[in-house]
Amino acid sequence: MSLEMSPEKPPGKPPENQAISMIERLQARLLGDLDETVQWFHQQMPRYYFQVTDVDEQARHLEMLHAFRHAKESRLTMVDDGE
Repeated sequence: MSLEMSPEKPPGKPPENQAISMIERLQARLLGDLDETVQWFHQQMPRYYFQVTDVDEQARHLEMLHAFRHAKESRLTMVDDGE
C-alpha cells in the first residue's frame, strides 16, 4: 500500500462540507451513549462520592469513564490517589 499523494490532487484541507460531516459523525459516535454512561455512573457511585467530589472533578471522572466504556475497555481500575 502506497501513501504517496496523487499528482492530480494536491494535499490540503478537505472541503468544508467534509469537515462538517466528520464532526457530525464523531459527535454522534462519541455522544450517542453519553446519557447511558451518566445514568450508569450515578447508579454506581456511592452518595458520599457526590458529597466530597466537586462537579468539575466528577465531570473529569465521567469523561474518562465514558471514553473507556466507549472503547469497550473491560480492565478499567479506579485508584484513589489521595488528592
